[in-house]
Amino acid sequence: MISDALNLVHISGLLCSSQIKPAERFQRIVTFETSETHRVLLMELKHGARGLSVLLSQTNPVRTYV
Repeated sequence: MISDALNLVHISGLLCSSQIKPAERFQRIVTFETSETHRVLLMELKHGARGLSVLLSQTNPVRTYV
């Protein structure tokens, strides 16, 4: 639902869920951290607690962590 809303307003994001293999989730996080295109990273709470640095928001304040 959230990803559909983001698509409607032309905001590019990445999804990290349990349905995605761990290696692919890791790659999506790396892509999010280094990309100027993807502004939103949607992830399940259980994955969000595993080391994603919120310090990134200080260097690029337009990024959104959900």
